[in-house]
Amino acid sequence: MQVDLEQQFPGPRVSLRQVFPNAGTDTDTDTNIDIIAIHGLDTNSPDTWIWADRSDPTIKYNWLQHPDMLPAKVKRVRIFTCDWPAELLQKSVPTTLEESARILLDSTKRHLAVRRQTTSRPILFIASCLGGIILIKALEMDDSGGHDESHSPSLRKATRGIIFLATPFRGTAFKDMPNWMLTVWASLQDRTVTALIEYTKKPTPVLGELLVDESSASLQGFASQRLNRRHVLMNKFTPECEDFEFVSNKIEDIRKEICAGTSLEQADAHIRDKYYSEERLKIEQLSGDRLSMDHCYINLAIIEQPDRAAGRSEGSESKITVPHSSPFSLSSRLKIETPDQEMQVELQTLFDPRPGPNRDLMYPRRILIRGRAGIGKTTLCKKMVHAFYRKNHKNAAIWNKLFDRILWIPLRTLKAKHHDNFESFFLGTFFVDTPNRKHFAKELEKASGRTLFILDGLDEVSEGLNSDHEMNTFLASLLGQPNVIVTSRPSVRLSGKFHPDLELETIGFYPDQLESYVEKAFAHPDVGDSNSRKVNEILSYLERHQLMQSLVRIPIQLDALCYTWSEWSHSKPVPETMTQLYNAIELKLWKKDFVRSRERIGKSIQNARDRSEIEVWVKTEMLLVEFFAFSGLYNDVINFEFSERDLIYAHFQKFHGVVSSEGKTIDDILAALSFLRTSDASSENRKTTYHFLHLTFQEYFAARYFVRQWTSDKQDLNCLQFSIGKTECLKAGGFLQNEKYNTRYDIFWRFVAGLLQVKSDDSQLCHFFNTIDEEPRDLFGPAHQRLVMHCLSEVQSQETADFKRLREQLNDQLKQWLVFECKLVDKEYGIAKLSAEMEFPEPILEDLLSREPERTKFIILRSIAKRPRLSPTIIEAAVSCLGNNSSDDLKTAVLKLFQQGCTRLVMLAMAKDLAKNTQSDKAQPLNILGAVVALLKDPDNKVRNSASKALERQSNLPAKIVNAVGALLKDPDNNVRISASRALSGQSNLPAEVVNASNLSAEVVNAAVALLKDPDSNVRYSALEILQRQSNLPAEVVNASNLPAEVVNAVVALLKDPDYHVRDSALRVLGRQSNLPAEVLNTVVTLLEDPEPHIRNYTMTILGNQLSIVSDEDFHSFLLALDAESFNGLYVFKGEARMFL
Repeated sequence: MQVDLEQQFPGPRVSLRQVFPNAGTDTDTDTNIDIIAIHGLDTNSPDTWIWADRSDPTIKYNWLQHPDMLPAKVKRVRIFTCDWPAELLQKSVPTTLEESARILLDSTKRHLAVRRQTTSRPILFIASCLGGIILIKALEMDDSGGHDESHSPSLRKATRGIIFLATPFRGTAFKDMPNWMLTVWASLQDRTVTALIEYTKKPTPVLGELLVDESSASLQGFASQRLNRRHVLMNKFTPECEDFEFVSNKIEDIRKEICAGTSLEQADAHIRDKYYSEERLKIEQLSGDRLSMDHCYINLAIIEQPDRAAGRSEGSESKITVPHSSPFSLSSRLKIETPDQEMQVELQTLFDPRPGPNRDLMYPRRILIRGRAGIGKTTLCKKMVHAFYRKNHKNAAIWNKLFDRILWIPLRTLKAKHHDNFESFFLGTFFVDTPNRKHFAKELEKASGRTLFILDGLDEVSEGLNSDHEMNTFLASLLGQPNVIVTSRPSVRLSGKFHPDLELETIGFYPDQLESYVEKAFAHPDVGDSNSRKVNEILSYLERHQLMQSLVRIPIQLDALCYTWSEWSHSKPVPETMTQLYNAIELKLWKKDFVRSRERIGKSIQNARDRSEIEVWVKTEMLLVEFFAFSGLYNDVINFEFSERDLIYAHFQKFHGVVSSEGKTIDDILAALSFLRTSDASSENRKTTYHFLHLTFQEYFAARYFVRQWTSDKQDLNCLQFSIGKTECLKAGGFLQNEKYNTRYDIFWRFVAGLLQVKSDDSQLCHFFNTIDEEPRDLFGPAHQRLVMHCLSEVQSQETADFKRLREQLNDQLKQWLVFECKLVDKEYGIAKLSAEMEFPEPILEDLLSREPERTKFIILRSIAKRPRLSPTIIEAAVSCLGNNSSDDLKTAVLKLFQQGCTRLVMLAMAKDLAKNTQSDKAQPLNILGAVVALLKDPDNKVRNSASKALERQSNLPAKIVNAVGALLKDPDNNVRISASRALSGQSNLPAEVVNASNLSAEVVNAAVALLKDPDSNVRYSALEILQRQSNLPAEVVNASNLPAEVVNAVVALLKDPDYHVRDSALRVLGRQSNLPAEVLNTVVTLLEDPEPHIRNYTMTILGNQLSIVSDEDFHSFLLALDAESFNGLYVFKGEARMFL
C-alpha cells in the first residue's frame, strides 16, 4: 500500500509522474536509476517535452516517453516528469525562487522516502531553463546531506547527474546566483553535471532579460555543449533529430558513469568485493575447516566508563560486574564470567544511546574493546566487517544508517612501513595495484565522517603511543577519528592517548552458546546418527566437570575439545583434569601437523598410541616449543618479535644443537605448528610476531619444560633474559620457592602438578608438594592454601598410598583454614574466599555443612553461592540445613544457591527426589523443591522473597510444584501472593505433560489474571510477568500467541497504570500477541507520549509488527480511530513502504 507522507513534508508539493515504464510491471522493478525531468518557465509537463508537427498536429513525440526515443537509448531506468508550479513566477523572483525550490525539495525527498525501503536509486535530473535554477537552489537548501538519513533522505546524496538544457546561470535577474551555486557545486563533486546551451544568432522572442545566451548558460566548472536550435526547442526532439541523438547519448554516458559509481563508491566497492575477500575474513578451526560466521559467538560487557579509564596489566582485575565470581577462580583469571545482564552489550546495539558518566544520554562512537589473547578480538573484527556488508544481517540495517564503510586495520601493519598521512596508508593497504588507486585513496581520505575505523591490536603497536616514536603522529590520527573501535589486550596503558565513549571487554561463551557451538560442531551431514551421541557425550562431560566447563568457554578451547573428542572411546577414559585435556589436545595436534608437513612419517605418527611414540618423531620440535613457551612466560612476553625468536633460537641451539635436520629455520617450524598463530603470514619474518593459540597453551608448554627439567638429574632451568640476551641457570626447586605465590604463574603451577602425575611416579609429585610447603610460606594469608588447592585439583584420586596420605594431610589443612576463615569474616557480609572457588574439595564442604555450627554453615553457603555452578552433591548438603530449627538467615542462604540456576544434573536430582516423594506413602526425607515451596509461606519476608527468586530461576518446574505455587496466588497475605507470582513468572515453556497434568494449571493462570486488579502494584506487575513469559499455556487459556479477549482487555487497562513498571510489563504482554484489534492499538498508540523513553521505543516496535500484517481495510480503520495527537507521533511500517506521520 502506497502511503502519503504529508506529516513529514507538509505544504504544497509538485507532481512526480512516472512516464516510463508502466509502474508495477516487471520492467519497472528491474531498474536502478530514476530520471526526473523538470520543465522551465511558464510551461508544464508533458507539453514541455513534446515536439508537435505544425503541419500535422496529430504527429507528436514525447522524447521522454516514446518507446523509440529515450527509453530505447537508456537501459534499466525509470523516467518521471516533475510538474512544478511555474505560474508562481508572477510574484517577485527572489520569493518565488525560494518557495519553488522548497516545494521541489520536499517533493523529491518524499519520492526518495517512499521508495528507499525496496531499493536506493540514484537520480539523474534533466532540467530545462529556469527548472535548472530551481533545482540548484533546492540542492543548496537540502540540509540532510551530511546527517543521519533515517528520517529524512538526502537529495544531494541521491543526485548523481544533471543535464541542464539552456539554464540561465548568469541571467541579469540571477546575477547573485553563482556565489551560492559554488556551495552546491562543491557538494556535487564527482557527479556528472552537463549544461547543454543553445547557440543561435536568431532573435529570441519574449523573456527579454531572461534570454539565455552562451555566457548566461555557462558556469565555470560545468561541462557545457552547444546545440544549434532555438530556445523553445531546447527540450523538444524528433527521433531523427541530430540534437536528440547528441542529448540522449550524453544521458546514456552519464547513466553509465552513475552505474559505475563515483570514485568513492568505486573505492568502497573495491574494499567490499576485493579487499574483504573470503580468504581475508575466514575463521579457521584447528581441524583446518572454516567456521561459519554465524557460529562465532563474541560476547561483550561494559567494564568502565571513560572517566575512570586507566591502563591495566594483563593480569589485573577489570571492573566488570559479575554476580558469581571469585577474583581467584579459573573463570575470573581467564575472563570468562557471565556478567550481569545490564552490563552485557550485543553487537547490533554497540552504538545505541546509553547513560554516560553523569547519567546524561550519550551516543558512543569511540569504543575500546579489551580482551586477552585467544578470546576472539580479531574474530570480532572479522564478524563486524562481515555483518556490515551482508545485507540480510541484523547489524547491516542498523550500522548502514551511521556509516558508509568499515575500514578494518590490523595495527601491526603500521610496523611494515612508515606513513605520513591517510592517503599514503590507504594506497599501501587497500588499493595496492588497483587502477585509479590514487584517486580512490584521496576520496576515501575525505570521507572519514561516514567511515567506521576498526583498529585491531593496539597492544601490538603500543610503542607508537610514545610521543617520540616515528609511528606516533599517524597512530594518533587514527585514534582521533570520530568513529572508531579499538581492540587491545588489557596490558596497554593509554595514558590519555585515547578517550573512549565506551569501554568493553570480550568475554567467553555464555552457557547456551557453548551448547549451540557443540551441536553445530558435529552437524556435518556425513556423520549421521553419531552427531547426537557425540553432542550428548560432550555436554554430559562438561556438566560433570565444572572446571572444564569454565575452561571451554574460551572459543579456541572449545574448538580444541570438539576436535580432540574422537580420540576418546569407551575403552579410553575422557580427561578428568585440565592437564589431561591439554595433553590430549597437544598429541592430536602433533599428529595433524606432522602428517601435513612430513608425508613420509605421516602414517607412522598417526598410528602412534601415546606420547612416547609420538616423541620419537617430533622430540626436537617439542623441546623447542617448550623452551619457547617458558622463555616467554619468564619474560612476561606473549607476542614474540623477531629479535626475541632469534635469541631463543640461538640459545636453544647452544643447549640442544641444530633444530631441524631438514635445514628449516625456527620461523619455518613455528609457522607449521597449530599451537601458534602468526600476526601476518604474508609478511617477511622480521615484521611478523608469533603467539600461542591462547595464554593457557603457552603456560602448558612452559610447564612441560619445567617438569622435564624437574625430573632430570641436574634440575637446571635455563632462564633466558630477553632484556640482556643472556641465560641464567636456576635450580627448579629454587624457582618454585621464588615464584609459587606469583599469581602470574597460577595456571602454570596447576599444569606442573598435573604433568608430574602423568610423567613420573608419585615420588616426584610428593616432592613437588613438599617443596611448596617449605619456607618461605604465606602463614597469615590464603595464598599458600589456594596454591595447594589449585594444584591438588589437577591430581587425580588414583594415586599411591604415599600420596593418598599426603592428600589427606593437605585436605585437613584446607579444612582447618576454612573454619578459621569463617570465624574471622563478618557474619553479615563476609565471604570465605577459598570455598567460593570451584577447586575447593567438595567432601570438605559436605562435612562442614553437616556438623559445624550455624554461623560457619551460613558463611560457607553464602560463599559457595559465588560459584558459577553447583553440583547435586553440594545442593543436597545445603538442603540438609533446612531443618525446622534453622534460622531465617540460614534458610535464606540456602535459597540463594538456587537463584543462580542449577545444572541439568541438579535438576535431574531434584526430579528424582520429587518422584520418590510422590510414589510412596511413607514419609520421605525433606525433598529439595518441596522445601523451597514450603518457604514461600515463611513468616519472614526475606525468606519468602528468596524462595520465590529460587523458583523463578528454574525454567521448567514439575507440575506438582507449579500447582502448589499457583495455589498461593489466592493467599490472603499480600506478600505471599507477590512471592508466588514471581516464582511462576520464571516458567517460560511448560511441557505439555506438565500443562495437562492437572486442572489446576488453568486455575493458576486465571488466578494470575484476577491479580491484574490487585490494589498492590507489585502484585499487578508480578501477575503480568506470569502472562508475559508463558509460551505454552493451557489451550483453553491461550491459543497460540493470542490471549482471550477478556485477558487482553484486563491487560490493556494496565497501560494507564501510574506505575511505569506495570505499564511496561502490560505492553510486553500485548507485544507477544499476533493480531491485536484496532481499539487496542488505539490505546497502545497513546504510549508514544509516555514519559519513559524505553516504553515509547517498544510501543513503536509493537505498532510496526502489528500494522505490517493487518489488512488495508483494518489499517484505514485504525488510522480513522486515532486522535490527532497520536496520529502525529506515529512511525510505522506498512508493506514495503515507510510511513512518516
